[in-house]
Amino acid sequence: TVGYGDKAPITGIGRIVASLTIISSVVLVSLFTATISSLFVARKLKESQGLQNITLKDHILICGWNSKVDNLLARLNSSSKKKNSLPVVLVNDMLPEKIESILEAFPNLELKFTRGDHSKEAILERANVKEARAVIILPDSVNSTGFPNDDKSLFSLIAIKGISPKTKVFVNIMDSENSQPMKRASADEVIISDQHIDFFLANHIINPGTAELTLDLLNGNSENDIHRIEIPEIFIGKSFEELFIYFKREKNITIIGIVKEE
Repeated sequence: TVGYGDKAPITGIGRIVASLTIISSVVLVSLFTATISSLFVARKLKESQGLQNITLKDHILICGWNSKVDNLLARLNSSSKKKNSLPVVLVNDMLPEKIESILEAFPNLELKFTRGDHSKEAILERANVKEARAVIILPDSVNSTGFPNDDKSLFSLIAIKGISPKTKVFVNIMDSENSQPMKRASADEVIISDQHIDFFLANHIINPGTAELTLDLLNGNSENDIHRIEIPEIFIGKSFEELFIYFKREKNITIIGIVKEE
């Protein structure tokens, strides 16, 4: 019954059974509540330690840690201001307490953390690499494996492509000589650190203004920025000049190129 006394035991045995039922019910509810609570607490502890399996889909995986991660996350954070929260998973060997401040610093990102060596398949699978939209591999500033940074990045690339061949992987390397091994391992793009220093230094002298313009466009905090937008259907089949004039007059946007992605 619902407990209003509409039905109550009369015999001694009935009252004993009812009393035991009441006591056992309280115990069972308490055990159930404690079990559920402990599951949530254990999950939260695992997440804070980077040991929880990631269930996100269509997320960006950032493997490795160095001084550029903050700027990379800031760029992703600013680009997702007008969109839904962007899911990002960090995979590295950093201590959980150092990662905790990073997880709270970017409100527009749905940040998760997986702790471990990103060249290991088990760690990548825990980060759900199969469901990732793209993977960025950065050279570690601290390398616990004893291998040079680019070597570890190559091992990670091979492991990722072995698990999920169709996942796009972008690799940042330190040494330009390692570019070809990365491409042979099916890296979608290879970005070489300090690759364009000669361009900026030379153009500051030879073509003053061009280097400043390029840096302004690359600066995520600048009012000017580079975006990719869809071509309106009414302009498909028309000239580039017509498209250029339309965007400049109607939206104050300067078109600098046409991109076709396959």
